[in-house]
Amino acid sequence: MEITSNKKEDFISFIKKSHSYLVLSILFILVFWGWQVLNNLAKKKEQIRFDDYCLGITRRINDRLHDIEMILRGAAGVFAASDKVTSADWAAYVKYKNLDELFPGTQALGFAEVINASELEDHIQSIKEEGHPDYKVWPVGDRDVYTSVIFIEPFDDWNKRFIGYDMFSEPLRRAAMEKCRDSAMTTMTDQIKLVQKTGNELKPGILIYVPIYNKDQPLLTIEDRRKAIKGYVFSELRIDVMFEEIFPDPGQEVTFEIYDSNSNHINNILFPETNSPYNPVKEYKPLLSKNVSLKLYGRTWFLTLNSTPHFDALHKNRSFLILLIAGSIISILIFFLIRSGERVARRAQKLAGNMTVSLRKSEERFRSTLDNMMEGCQILDYNWKYLYINDAAVRHNRRPREELLGMEYAKMWPGIEQTEVYNVIKHCLINRVPHHMENEFAYPDGSLGCFDLSIQPVPEGVFILSIDISERKLVQIELDNHRLHLEELVKERSAELLLALEETRDLYENAPCGYHSLDSTGKFIRINSTELNWLGYSREEVIDIKYFTDFLTPESLKKFKESFPVFVDQGFINNLEFEFIRKDGSNFFAAVNASSVKDAAGNFIMSRSTLFDITDRKKAEFALDNAMKEAKSANRAKSEFLANMSHEIRTPMNAVLGYSELLGSTVTDQVQKNYISSIISSGRSLLTLINDILDLSKIEAGKLDLEFEFVDTRSFFSEFERIFSLRVSEKGLKFILEITSGTPPGIYIDEARVRQIVFNLLGNAVKFTNEGSIKLSVYTENPQIINYSKEKSGELIDLVIEVSDTGIGISEELKELIFEPFTQERSNKHTGGTGLGLTITKRLISLMNGSISFESEQGKGSTFIIKIPEISYLRDFSTTNTDIKINPDDIIFKEAVILIVDNVQHNRSYLKDALKNTQLKIIEAEDGFIGFKTAKELIPDLIIADIRMPKMDGFQLLSKLKSDKKLKHIPVIAYSASVLKDRKERIHNSKFSGLLIKPVNITELYLTLMNILPYSTTTKEDSNNLMTDTLVTGEIENLSDLILSLETVYHERWKTFAVTQPINEIHEFASALFQLGLKHNSQIIAAYGKELIDAADSFDIDTLLKLILKYKSIVGNLKNSFNDLK
Repeated sequence: MEITSNKKEDFISFIKKSHSYLVLSILFILVFWGWQVLNNLAKKKEQIRFDDYCLGITRRINDRLHDIEMILRGAAGVFAASDKVTSADWAAYVKYKNLDELFPGTQALGFAEVINASELEDHIQSIKEEGHPDYKVWPVGDRDVYTSVIFIEPFDDWNKRFIGYDMFSEPLRRAAMEKCRDSAMTTMTDQIKLVQKTGNELKPGILIYVPIYNKDQPLLTIEDRRKAIKGYVFSELRIDVMFEEIFPDPGQEVTFEIYDSNSNHINNILFPETNSPYNPVKEYKPLLSKNVSLKLYGRTWFLTLNSTPHFDALHKNRSFLILLIAGSIISILIFFLIRSGERVARRAQKLAGNMTVSLRKSEERFRSTLDNMMEGCQILDYNWKYLYINDAAVRHNRRPREELLGMEYAKMWPGIEQTEVYNVIKHCLINRVPHHMENEFAYPDGSLGCFDLSIQPVPEGVFILSIDISERKLVQIELDNHRLHLEELVKERSAELLLALEETRDLYENAPCGYHSLDSTGKFIRINSTELNWLGYSREEVIDIKYFTDFLTPESLKKFKESFPVFVDQGFINNLEFEFIRKDGSNFFAAVNASSVKDAAGNFIMSRSTLFDITDRKKAEFALDNAMKEAKSANRAKSEFLANMSHEIRTPMNAVLGYSELLGSTVTDQVQKNYISSIISSGRSLLTLINDILDLSKIEAGKLDLEFEFVDTRSFFSEFERIFSLRVSEKGLKFILEITSGTPPGIYIDEARVRQIVFNLLGNAVKFTNEGSIKLSVYTENPQIINYSKEKSGELIDLVIEVSDTGIGISEELKELIFEPFTQERSNKHTGGTGLGLTITKRLISLMNGSISFESEQGKGSTFIIKIPEISYLRDFSTTNTDIKINPDDIIFKEAVILIVDNVQHNRSYLKDALKNTQLKIIEAEDGFIGFKTAKELIPDLIIADIRMPKMDGFQLLSKLKSDKKLKHIPVIAYSASVLKDRKERIHNSKFSGLLIKPVNITELYLTLMNILPYSTTTKEDSNNLMTDTLVTGEIENLSDLILSLETVYHERWKTFAVTQPINEIHEFASALFQLGLKHNSQIIAAYGKELIDAADSFDIDTLLKLILKYKSIVGNLKNSFNDLK
């Protein structure tokens, strides 16, 4: 029993000794558990917020790339809705999207067309004809397929350089484009280094492609899609600019790095770049991190997301650590209190005698401990007065210790009686029960302090331990406010989402295109208002009632049935055009794009479709077809009218002018000659009017073709001086021709049309000038071109022609109308003219891409300035033109039979009378049948056949003649009143031997016959003065050498000045010819040379011209005489 009693006492003693440690352990466990719970809650909140930031980042990236894809899909819709998209259409679409403001980082939006190697040259030519003369496909090289960039926006100086760039030439682009083409899906490239507009620095970028296929082509297999590919719309994105716009605050809360898992790059990081503010803080270990995978258009991006120091600092809840420390301190204090009590009790038992001293020492130690604590310690007695207060509590109360000791608690804190803390202290004083609470105190200066209070009963009254938690409360308030702000943000975002959903619903319902969804049977399960309005039905009449095929016309229904299996198999269809029937029976057209939806097993369950109204386009196509048909019909009618008018007027004019010329050669009375001259002049004016009207009509119809060739510049313009010399001299005017030294010898022009232009202007100048001069000036606007060589120049020049006069000028009211048809200066009523000359002149110059302007002052004259731009030229040019006029009286035709076939009697009579003084026998036939019959009977040497005749026209007659063995050798000359180009071309392309245009003059008739029938030449002067019936002996002996010289050396010299006619060269030639005649004892040549010398010395130009033209006939007659003698 004693042993048991001792053990029990030992155990009780042990319990008493370890009581304080047990309490301390329990307090530590409770404090640590509370701190751990609060800390875990804070970490969960931090993780949730971090996850929200990460989700926002990935969502923004997805949304931005999806927006770019939608822009490209919209661009594909532009191609789907139009048969031909122009650069202007493309620029308008890109401008409407406002890429620079809404989507920074989008450097370009373009279209690349797919071109097979065989089509490359045609493609380049077509682009050049559309206004891009410098267009080419680059880089150069032989490839099977090219993908040339033909549209790119914005079309600035930088992007303009990529026009014609073959994207297939670069491996990364080609890989993405081929994948895009084969899959018919949006595809993104691997990382591409892009050169920046502001320098040569390379920045990471990507390109996104959407395929464009040719309409109405099958797309079932990869091979089908490769055949049907038309091109690609693409967007070029600079990654750093795009992400900097999406995330304007670099690394504020969360930093991230993006990697392309499919990249072939050694460093496959896409964003951010080195030294970017978006990079994570170096050597910093974040509290939170996360890896995210994004599947984007055929590529996989990995995102590594880390919290920033700023994020971690905001969410480190230091108040929990303070709580841990404060709880630990309080626990220690309690431990010390218990330990102190135990020591006091032990010492009281052991040192009863020294109790006062020991108690004082104990109190001093306790007081010292309390005084040095960071927490406020204070003791109130039962009268609510301060018995003790340590330094920390003095700071908390903000009053001196001396003032506080003995002060009532209510005086320190006025109004404390109405607060909870007062009731708690009172309860503790009365019931001796400890309490713990937080309370906010108001200081006299109006500021607030918040304290954590532990109230313990002590013998003297109550012990209050106060911990200042004002800062923690402020943090808590900030956290609460932040939480409230987050709740408000959630509400706002929810409201925005609801609004976005409503707007999306609005967009769906009121979109400019139709949308609908069909179930697997083709029944409508959803349809927007736009499509309902097109169909004319209400939603209730369609949903779950109508089938898609209920609205199709029979032809469209057939097309639908053919395409539906293909659609189900491949899962989509693009730009399939259908004709729909409205409720009121009317029709409209729409292009349909559809995609299918399948379940996990791959079974077709529904479809979604987009419809574009193309009714206006279809109407325009129908209208265009009808307009083209009407235009062709009107053009044929106009051409037929002009041809008939030309023929019907020229036919009678043939007789009028022809007989007038014949009559003029026989009439001797001057008055009658004047009458005949008036008839001829009026007839020619009428022909001029007809030609002008025909030219004007051909220009307006765009059927006047220019025929360019190199001409001798000086010879061409000198001709006008000779042509107008007689008219100018008759009016007493001076003609000045000025060709500057810098003008090339050979120029590339349409000789006939330029001659017509200059002739019109000179004719007007002579017509409206009664005194002074006419000046024709020719120069170029490139005076550097003066060193000519025999090779063609590689440069182009602008040819300028000026026609000036000192005539009556142009009135102010007429200046604005001068180039209008049938406009003439009325101040001189005797000038005549058609009033079409300047109109035709201006339009001919416009056809040559040239310009015409004028300066004029009434009463002082006018100057017309013509500029023909960018013409080629020759640095050296010589002409062999020997177009020398003949005198019909000098021509002697040998005997021959001519058959004239024409249904108009006076046409046949005129030709017969014109040839009556020759040895030619004329036979007539009034139509093609009679003509063919007559030809078979008489076998003529030549046939002149009218083109337009009843029963059998000239072409039919020619065909029958050439198919007859006996007649096919007979030459046939076409006799026509048509001047239309197609008629002339048909005549020249047939087997006609020549062409006579009605009305034909005698000279033209003789020249045409001279090309077919044998003839000789002579003149009265030759017979009387130069040629004798017999040659003298000396002439016969030397005639062979003489003829050789005349046909070689002298003939070449004669050909040159026969056209240019310089007086000094003619005089030298005549002197040499005279000496040649004396040397060879030839009276004929010596006399001819002497006549040339006399005419040159006396400047008798008319006689000189006639003598020059006789050279060829004199040599020919001399040669014929020599042959007869042999």
